[in-house]
Amino acid sequence: MFIIIIQEGRRISTYSHIKLIYKKSVINMGTKVYNKLPGYIKEIDSYKACKKELKLFLLLHTFY
Repeated sequence: MFIIIIQEGRRISTYSHIKLIYKKSVINMGTKVYNKLPGYIKEIDSYKACKKELKLFLLLHTFY
């Protein structure tokens, strides 16, 4: 069971596990990517506007 807590400042807490399966899981990687996003994207309330800004941000930056 996974519990995700959005804390003040819109940061999601991650849990550390020894198992490699968890480290490469979608929930863990998604949490890490979300925490690295700039604050202006996290503060957007509209789904369409957030999706547009996120897509533009991900296209302009490389993450590998």
